[in-house]
Amino acid sequence: MKVKTHYGEELIQFELPKDSLLALAVPKDIPPVKDEEAAIRNAIDNPIGEKRLSDLVTAKSRVAIIVDDPSRPTPVRKILMVIFEELKRLAVPDNNITIVIGSGGHYEGGVFFSNEVISKLGVEIATRYRWLISELDRDQVKLGITSRGTPVSVCRYVANADVKIGVGSIFTHRICGYGGGAKIILPGVASRESIYHNHVNVALSGKRVDPNMLGTLENAVRLDMEEAARIGGLDMIINTVLNMATEQTVGVVAGDFVKAHREGVKLYNRIYQAKMECADATIVSSYHLDSGMVHGVKAMCVGGMVTKKGGIVILVSPFKMDREVFAPGGVEYGNYRILTKKFSAAKTKEMLLKKEIVSTVISSASELVSHAVMRENHRVILVSEGWTSARASSMGYEWAPTIDKALEEVFNSEGKNAKVNVVTVGNAIVPLLYETT
Repeated sequence: MKVKTHYGEELIQFELPKDSLLALAVPKDIPPVKDEEAAIRNAIDNPIGEKRLSDLVTAKSRVAIIVDDPSRPTPVRKILMVIFEELKRLAVPDNNITIVIGSGGHYEGGVFFSNEVISKLGVEIATRYRWLISELDRDQVKLGITSRGTPVSVCRYVANADVKIGVGSIFTHRICGYGGGAKIILPGVASRESIYHNHVNVALSGKRVDPNMLGTLENAVRLDMEEAARIGGLDMIINTVLNMATEQTVGVVAGDFVKAHREGVKLYNRIYQAKMECADATIVSSYHLDSGMVHGVKAMCVGGMVTKKGGIVILVSPFKMDREVFAPGGVEYGNYRILTKKFSAAKTKEMLLKKEIVSTVISSASELVSHAVMRENHRVILVSEGWTSARASSMGYEWAPTIDKALEEVFNSEGKNAKVNVVTVGNAIVPLLYETT
């Protein structure tokens, strides 16, 4: 049978014996909202578990609007236009408004991606309103500490604001279950120390070695983020739920950063939750985050969740922007590759907690453990024009030029009756495993 999956923005086709396909996990087809602007306005006018903007803001209020960075497809410009309309009605002057880009440690020295920010905000907004990129080691104000020991330091422009509004979207997330909500504060506008403690010390706390909590809501990392957001004074969130294939909005939630977020997750799961069994092999696309392995590891982990121990995960992505250096003056990817292969998962966890390993992208340090877990439990084959066999081998993985070639290895290794899962949007699907009788 012919099967299609995402390869970046493309849909590519491959052949699979009909009896081999165990599950084809695709997002459910829920139509987009008919009028995106009206849906945003309705959500803001009817917040979940929180006061309306008119009850939070006065004409003298200093307002910080925190938005997610260009790696996320949130329709920020449209949301901002609705917020600005309301702030204008409340007589808040433009110079009392600051837009803060929550880079969350994705971009060291953030200035180099200013053009991407302008494109996301739109020229009209970028030239009319004050905006800035939150940086890890600059203009941070310490506000407190969470019960899990995470120091809460946030961007000065957020800390000093009277009203703080977070704008983002809800996606799956490897260590806090789902993005959106409180994540706009931590890691969004938090300091290096804050992010490291949350993403490493909290993510790797306890006896668990595997930090993957994708699709789990009440986990330590998410709860720590929400405590940090409470300390940081986040007043309201506006989160969208998107159809990843079209980037169209299917729903908008606004209000309290916990209650509204949970309602958004319910909608998200209606679209992206998929009942699956563990197969001998899983083909998983890293769409919609195809820039590099830093985000692609999430799709890899999804593949691991639905593949038997010792089975094969085939990760499919062009990874066209996967470059040797993440940022000017930043971390060399070569070192990242070496570290992911050098130690066991348990040893990597131990060294991260002791800060014996520090030279990796700060917001993704626990990825080193996820890579080690994947290598210990599965064979991973990369199908990517952005990689080579030698480069994949440097991280302990294999490489194939096409899905068909990777499947040849599956049937040679696992037998002609091997069962295969296909996950078309690996950075969005939430696998719901169930037992067969």
